[in-house]
Amino acid sequence: MRCPDPDRRWPRWAAAVVVVAAALVPVLTAGGPAGAAPVPVRLTWMAGDAAPGTPLRYDRVGVLAIGPAGARNVVVLEPGTEAGSAYFASLARWIVATSPGWQVWSVERRENLLEDQSELNAFKRHRADAAQLYDYYLGYLKDPAVTRHLQTIPNEEVAFAKQWGMAVAVGDLRRVVRAAEARGGKVVLGGHSLGGSVVTAYATWDFGGHPGADGLAEAMDPAARQLVAPIRAANAGEPRLTLTGRMILRARAIALEIEGEAKLATLAAAIEPGPEEAMPIRAVLRRAADRLTVFSAKQA
Repeated sequence: MRCPDPDRRWPRWAAAVVVVAAALVPVLTAGGPAGAAPVPVRLTWMAGDAAPGTPLRYDRVGVLAIGPAGARNVVVLEPGTEAGSAYFASLARWIVATSPGWQVWSVERRENLLEDQSELNAFKRHRADAAQLYDYYLGYLKDPAVTRHLQTIPNEEVAFAKQWGMAVAVGDLRRVVRAAEARGGKVVLGGHSLGGSVVTAYATWDFGGHPGADGLAEAMDPAARQLVAPIRAANAGEPRLTLTGRMILRARAIALEIEGEAKLATLAAAIEPGPEEAMPIRAVLRRAADRLTVFSAKQA
């Protein structure tokens, strides 16, 4: 998230857009209230981060742009696990309806290019009914009589996707943010669930290849007066905002969600002796362990 310019007024929603309700319902259209003019919707793709071994057709990141094409100010939203860009359509319509001069760019991650959307497209064109749609994607799992259905992609055909880690996710998001910045207005960055984790990583990422940010010490200071602090990562261009250590450590309850063996290993490393600046989660482990609950799940 770009730091606010004190000489400019931000919409009321800007401070809260990073935390998006989990119950948002995806929609397939972007029409407004009855009698209102339809909200412009555009799906575009741009070059993504260059991932090792990835075919060019998959080195792309998409944007579902909702709102006036000429709006200079952009809200960039990163969806959660297994969600697509349409997830934020309802929120996007509300934002552009209440905030003139803004549009919303919802990110369509590169992995969605691997999806088989053929039956869904047929359903939207009234060439398949609801039963056929269900059977194609789910019904066949319990009914062997369904022979026409989704086919999974063999792992060996998409082995390159193993390189699509956080660095690629942040790199793709960087391309989107840069394109939004090129419009010359304000840019607000937010996300939900997994998207929130990607946005958090983006906020302190060193795009020169070495994690770390020059505002990290201030942000981690439990005595800091501010609740939100700017972070500037090397080569990142503009500063971004993050909650300070004071804000986190004063919480009555702190939840840490981790998934997969790699993150468990990271947590184990954080428990070992070492500077907090190298692994900021150590500040929470050492100063608020009595209020910390760790939720761990195996990766599917």
